[in-house]
Amino acid sequence: MPAAWAKFYPRPRWLVASIPTAQQKQARPKTVPPTAGSQRSWLRKNIFYAGLPLVLLADWLIINTVFHLTYAMRFKWDILAPVAVAPPWQPYFYATAFLATVWVLVFAGFGLYKYRRAASKFDDAVLLAIGLFFGTLVGLAMGFFYRDFSYSRLLLVYAVGYSYVTLVAVHLILRTLQAKLQARGWGALNSLIIGCNSLGEMMAQRIQGAPHLGYRLAGFVPGPGEWGEGNQWICPVNTEELRTSSMQTYGQVLGELDELPMVLEQHDIDQVILARPGARMSEFFDLMHRCVPADLNRSRNIQFRIVPDLVEMATAKFHITELDGIPTLQIAEVPLRKRYNRILKRTMDIVFSLFGLLVAAPLMLTAAMAVKLSSPGPIFYRQERMGRDGRLFNIYKFRSMVVDAEVQSGPVWAKAHDPRTTRVGILIRRLSIDELPQIWNVLKGDMSLVGPRPERPHFVHQFSQNIPKYMDRHLVRSGLTGWAQVNGLRGEEGTIEERTRYDIYYIENWSLLFDLRIIIKTAMEVLTHEAY
Repeated sequence: MPAAWAKFYPRPRWLVASIPTAQQKQARPKTVPPTAGSQRSWLRKNIFYAGLPLVLLADWLIINTVFHLTYAMRFKWDILAPVAVAPPWQPYFYATAFLATVWVLVFAGFGLYKYRRAASKFDDAVLLAIGLFFGTLVGLAMGFFYRDFSYSRLLLVYAVGYSYVTLVAVHLILRTLQAKLQARGWGALNSLIIGCNSLGEMMAQRIQGAPHLGYRLAGFVPGPGEWGEGNQWICPVNTEELRTSSMQTYGQVLGELDELPMVLEQHDIDQVILARPGARMSEFFDLMHRCVPADLNRSRNIQFRIVPDLVEMATAKFHITELDGIPTLQIAEVPLRKRYNRILKRTMDIVFSLFGLLVAAPLMLTAAMAVKLSSPGPIFYRQERMGRDGRLFNIYKFRSMVVDAEVQSGPVWAKAHDPRTTRVGILIRRLSIDELPQIWNVLKGDMSLVGPRPERPHFVHQFSQNIPKYMDRHLVRSGLTGWAQVNGLRGEEGTIEERTRYDIYYIENWSLLFDLRIIIKTAMEVLTHEAY
């Protein structure tokens, strides 16, 4: 803490007592021996890395087994297009072993066996489909050029289909098991947050709120000029003033920056997270230098992360390019600003919205009748929202509240147990049925199936004044659902800053597969989440 601030912001006694004196620092050993290891502790720490070869071997065996069963159903059990004379199994045995090896190698090449803490089941299904597609091409080519034996192409088609279903089911089970084991501490990374401020508090909240991701918060280390006073963090900002934020019981202060090597060794830290608003790259490199112990023989393999402040949010994709031999970082263009990407996304919106209107028509008709009979007023509720490039449009919903619900309160957000909601409105909001008329907005082109949720101009004006990059949400069409919503940020859940982070990440990392993943997660969310 700078001396000029000390007389205005004295450190509390409990914090002063916890900071060692110079004599105590000299008397303290430079390194603390690690806790006694064992095979069980090593396995608990590295179980997922150790298990990857087993997963690869299991996939290879599953493919061989599926081919063997398919051969039996076709040629022995007379279930799949039976034939009079069954071919010998031996040529199929060698061909199956070859194909299984090719498929597993393709899976590995596309990163299926790479350990991912935030494992996506949807990504696994896509990688398996890609691997089987290329593997099937190899199998067809082999059957075409290999003339010594005529393989059944129909058997190959059946086997590919059965293999895909079986592998997807197995990997879904494995990902579920991985999340449960990580939630119990298996393979968890002990994480240290550098930064006693609101950004560090947000990271701590996320780590403790998502144990299935495999991170464990060990504690905090204050950054330069930061300290705690009572139940608040106090840290300097770029204006050379102080900023305070509430300190929750997410973890304790483990030491100071000059004690960082000892803290890392003493608490078995695997990951260091720099959460410093406005931090420069020089501070990050200085942090990495501090993490190197004096005894290089005791160095640890530590991961480093930077949490960008919202003002300097670094969600954009960077490409390393050369300028006359000099490497430079180039920020990639927003994908949906490219014409062919917009055409692809619009085509998907039209196809899905037409299909959605056909499928949801009986449910929408029932909801319309229930709204009309339950309370006086119109069936649909129309509200002005702001979309792409700041354009205003009317969004449509089934009316779930009494007429003129905002006459006295003005524009406000809906909340749980809102007294303005009708009896039918409570049900249709809980099941998200009130949002179905927005499929018409998607078909008209006002909205997209996936994108940042459209907000009312009244709130857009407020948020844009206080949240940097908030207007970047309007670079694309607004969405019926979005990346923020499927991550639990809907209604009163989460802050506008958090939603903006998710929305901008989606915009700058868009792809059709990303949209499909969000649509699938939305369908699952509707079945398990109660809206209001």
